Amino acid sequence: MKSTSYDLVVIGGGPAGVEAIREAGLLGLRSAIILNAPAGGRAAKGSLVPSKVWLAAAEEMDHLHHPLATRALSDPPRPDLGKIKQRITAQSEATVQWSRAEIDKAGARLITGTGKLLGPNQVKVEAEEGDPEILTTRFVLIATGSGPSFSPGLKPDMKRIIAPRLASGLTEIPESLIMAGGGVTGTEYAYAFAALGTRVTILQSNGQLLPRMDTDISQAFARYLESTLPITIHTGDGVASMALEENEVRATTRSGKIYRAQYGFIATGRQPDPSWQDPAGPALAADEQGFIQVDGHAMTSVEGIYAAGDVTGAPMLANRALMQARIAVRHMVDGSSSPWNQHPVIEGVYTHPPVAQIGDMSPDPAARWIIKSYDELLKARLKDVGYGKLKIKVDTATGMILGAAAFGLQAPDLLAPIQTAMLNGIHYDRLRGQVLAYPGFAELVSL
Repeated sequence: MKSTSYDLVVIGGGPAGVEAIREAGLLGLRSAIILNAPAGGRAAKGSLVPSKVWLAAAEEMDHLHHPLATRALSDPPRPDLGKIKQRITAQSEATVQWSRAEIDKAGARLITGTGKLLGPNQVKVEAEEGDPEILTTRFVLIATGSGPSFSPGLKPDMKRIIAPRLASGLTEIPESLIMAGGGVTGTEYAYAFAALGTRVTILQSNGQLLPRMDTDISQAFARYLESTLPITIHTGDGVASMALEENEVRATTRSGKIYRAQYGFIATGRQPDPSWQDPAGPALAADEQGFIQVDGHAMTSVEGIYAAGDVTGAPMLANRALMQARIAVRHMVDGSSSPWNQHPVIEGVYTHPPVAQIGDMSPDPAARWIIKSYDELLKARLKDVGYGKLKIKVDTATGMILGAAAFGLQAPDLLAPIQTAMLNGIHYDRLRGQVLAYPGFAELVSL
């Protein structure tokens, strides 16, 4: 059996895996990356990139209905499904090619096959053809990502009951659709289809849409969706099963309620990809769902083995995956990186308008809350988009910003100066004292 030595072996080629290789190249490490899917991982082909193309198409349809639209429309605008699918293919392939180019630029060896962890310093590569290969390495980073989680009664049927990776196979824009799940993925796709003309019913098991988001911001966003788009939201009663009956999908909730639509869409959660595991390999500490537990430097319970991205659990964000990967590789080299959990990331929901949050927004009697409306912004009034709000959580005793959430145009970018303040220990009052561009959206932070 062939054996080769490296400084770093990465198992998985999604955002975290590719970023780890890029960082390793900058730091002069001899590295290899093992891929059992196209470079870029599921983010390129199945989830992130395709969803953002659907959202971009939906946003363009929104623009055509805006009261400031300058051209008359003799007929109602209709989405071109063929062009949307072509765009998904083009953007996905561009992401794959970019990922491969970055791996090449870093001087890493790209190995096609499935990586199996044998120990802190050994990885076995099981290729589709040929004998297995053993890689000896100083460090290992697991970045195999996650896949959709389905229950026995709630699975895609490849026809009328679909999931994110199957959306690109649609042959028509649905007239009506039941969305099982109101998290980020479910909400983004629900918005996209509704903006493209589909009547959407969201069935969410949690008590609110977007359960990770601040309650006030989530409720304001939900009201906006129901008042401006053909969306109906039901919370507190998740879907137990979906079945195709003749020409419609029947969804039955846990309480026994029945909803019907032309299509069903499942976005009820994700589970870690366990393809890295080998019966002879070490047992890494994991939570009850199987997500790998890591410390602030992305190291697992076994020294020398790191993990980054979705395989480490929520929040499953590409920006978090990139940050974890960079910190992990820097820690391998000299142990100098600061813990990733000291770097709050912005979680965005890229509807139009978007929703975003950073930090801790849980109730706290020791905090004060600053709430600002988009109505205060000249920029928003000029664009006739006064809906939206910003909510900031500040420690009463210290004046430090603990978190923030926003709903409205450019919400993720609106939180960028707040993120900078949080990372650099800048008090809220000092941040508010900055004179920002006028008129603009970021100006809301200083009003």
